[in-house]
Amino acid sequence: MSLFRPYRVTPILLGLVLLIALLLACSKAEPTAAPTPAKPTPSMAPAASPTPSTPAAPQTAAPAPAAQPPAPAVPAVVKPLPLPIRPAIARTGLPGPTAIQAGLDGYDLSKPWPTEYQAKEKAGQLMVQYSGDKLPLWTKASYGGEARSNGQTSSTLFDAFGPSSAGRYNVGGYGFRLDMGRCSLQGKPDMSKCDGKRGEVYSAVMVPDIFLKWEQSDPLTYTFPMRRGVLWPAIGPMTRTDREVTATDMALYYNTQKEKGLIGNVLELMDKMEAVDRYTVRVKMKAPHADFLRALTNRGMSVVPQECFDKKVCVDKNILVSPGMFIVTEATPRVRLVVDKNPEYHLNGLPWLDRMMWLNIPDAAAQKAAYLTGQIDEFTATTLTEAESLMKQRAGYQMQTVSATSVMNHFRVRLEGPLADVRVRRALTQAVDWREAWEVAFEGNAFGGTLIPYDILGLTMPLSLAEMGPNYVYNPNAAKKLLAEAGYGNGFTLSIETASTSGAAYEINLSLQYYWKKNLNVETKILTADAVSLNNIFTTGKWQSLIQQGTPVSGGAVFEVDSVLLQFITGSPQNFQKQSDPVLDELFARQRGELDIVKRRELLWQFQNRVYDQLWFIPVNHSLTYIFMQPWEMNAVSHAYAYITGLNGSTWTRMVDTSKAPKR
Repeated sequence: MSLFRPYRVTPILLGLVLLIALLLACSKAEPTAAPTPAKPTPSMAPAASPTPSTPAAPQTAAPAPAAQPPAPAVPAVVKPLPLPIRPAIARTGLPGPTAIQAGLDGYDLSKPWPTEYQAKEKAGQLMVQYSGDKLPLWTKASYGGEARSNGQTSSTLFDAFGPSSAGRYNVGGYGFRLDMGRCSLQGKPDMSKCDGKRGEVYSAVMVPDIFLKWEQSDPLTYTFPMRRGVLWPAIGPMTRTDREVTATDMALYYNTQKEKGLIGNVLELMDKMEAVDRYTVRVKMKAPHADFLRALTNRGMSVVPQECFDKKVCVDKNILVSPGMFIVTEATPRVRLVVDKNPEYHLNGLPWLDRMMWLNIPDAAAQKAAYLTGQIDEFTATTLTEAESLMKQRAGYQMQTVSATSVMNHFRVRLEGPLADVRVRRALTQAVDWREAWEVAFEGNAFGGTLIPYDILGLTMPLSLAEMGPNYVYNPNAAKKLLAEAGYGNGFTLSIETASTSGAAYEINLSLQYYWKKNLNVETKILTADAVSLNNIFTTGKWQSLIQQGTPVSGGAVFEVDSVLLQFITGSPQNFQKQSDPVLDELFARQRGELDIVKRRELLWQFQNRVYDQLWFIPVNHSLTYIFMQPWEMNAVSHAYAYITGLNGSTWTRMVDTSKAPKR
C-alpha cells in the first residue's frame, strides 16, 4: 500500500479547464523558478504529489508579521518543491495505564518489517534475516569481567550542562531509563535472572531509575515518587555526610538544566520542578508538552549535585558525579575512557560488569584487527561482503544487523556563498545517482534517511530512495539548470570535512566528489580531522562548506524529538548553522503541544518534508550495518534507535562470560 496520498479522479471537462488555466499560468511564470524534471519516471511518482511541503495555515491566529524571525537568505523566486505528506498511521496495542507505562506514546511495532518492503529492498531482507531478535536470551546473570569497545572519547562527558555525551548513560543517574538489551528491565526488582521477555528493540519504553513512576493529575501537572536510598558517589567535590539523592537535589538539577544547559530548552515548557517532600517531586508545566517524559531519558539529563555546577570542579577535573552504574576512573580524550562498577548502585543486581573501557581507534582497518585479535568486543561491518568474510575468520561470533534511526550519515551545510542558495543545494542532490553510489559504497545495503525517528513518524523501516522526494531523483540536466540559474553555471569549489579516512563512509564521499565534478563541474576537497576535533568544529559552527555527521543530533542518539528539531529552530543553542525559517518555527511549536499522536505525526511529517525540500540538512544514507560481537559477550543487542555497543547506547546492559573471555 502506498504511503502517499492518492489522486482524486476529476471529470474530463473540468480537467481540460484546469489544464488550460495551468498552461496560461506557466507562460507567465518567472524564468528563475525551480524547474520540475523534464521527463518523469515511475520512481518520480512521489514528486508529482499535489500536496506541498509548506504546511497549511494554522488554526490559531498567526503572530504579527513584525514578530516573525527573518527569513533565510534564499531568493524569493525559488519555489518549494512538492513533497509527499504521509498519511497518519494509527497504531494499535497501546500500553495500559500501569505505574511504569502510563503516558507513553506506545507505538506498536509488533510487525516491524513490512513484507512489501522486504520484497523490494535487499537491505530490508537482510535486516529480517539477521535481526537482533534472533540472538539467544540469557537466563542467569554473569557477574564480573571487563568489556572493551572502540569509541570516541571526549571531555564533553563531564560538562553537566554542555553537549550531551553517550558515555553519560553508563555513569549517570536518570529519572527514567529505556528498556534495552536481550532481557527486559520492565517490572524487575531483581536483575540476577531473566524471565524470558526480551528488552525493547523497536520502541522507546521507559523503566524506573531514580523516579519510580509518574502520576499525572492533569495535562499540566506531573508527580514523581522517588526511590529511597539512592546515593551520590563519594568522589570529587562530594563532602556532604548526607549523600542520599533527595527531591531537593532532583528539583535543583532539572531547574538549573532548564536555565543554563545547552539542551535546557527541551524543558522550556516546564514551569518548575519542586520538592513536595524528601522523596517526591512535582512538575508544573506552562503548557502541555508531548515529549516531556521522553525528554527525561535524554542522555544529557544525567543528574549531578549542586557541588558540581557551583564549583565547576567536575568539568575541570574530568569527574562526573552522578548516581549511575559506573564511575569514571580514567578519561584521556582521544585515547581511552575507563569506568568501574559503582558498588553502591541502587538497582538490585546491576551492573553485571566490573569494568568497561573504550579505546579511541579511528581507523576501520585497525578496528577490525583489534576485534579479530580479541582486543575489543565488537566490530561493525558496513557491507555484506565484509560481514561474510568476518563470519569465516571469527569462530563463535554473534551478529545482528542494525539500521539505527539515530545513526544517519548526513551533511550540515554552511549557509554562505553558493550554498546559501537553495537551488545550489538542490543541484548537489539531484546530480548524484544515489542508488549507484549506495551500491558502490555499501553494496546496496543502505536506506534513505529520516530526520525524526521513524517509529514516531509511523514507519517501521527507514525511507526507500523513492520516498526521499524529488531532490533525490537523479536528474543531471535539471541539476545543471538549477546551478546556472543560481549564477554558478561554471561550477565552484566546496569542501567536505569528515572524520572518516577509510571504509564506506569515506567511499560515499568519493562518489559524491565524482558526481559533482562530472555533472556540475564542482570541485570537492575532502578534509579529515579526528572525531573529537570534528565534533568541536561542528558545535562551534566553524566548518567551511559541508561537515559530515553520523547522527541527527549533537552527541549521538536520542529518544525524543525536540533535541533533533531544535537544531533547526531560530535562536536555539543547538542551531549551530544559525539557520532561520518561520515555517519550521511554527511547526515546531505546534507539534510540541499536540498530545494527539496522529495529529502530531502529521505535523512532524510536514517538518521533515520542509527540511528535505530546503536541504539545510543533506541526508546521505542510513547504512545497514552488521555488528559482530565476541563469543564471550552477553546481553548486548542494539536498539533500533541506537547502537548499544560502543558509546552510542545503554551499554550498561552488557555482560561478559568470564570463562571464555581472554586476559587483556
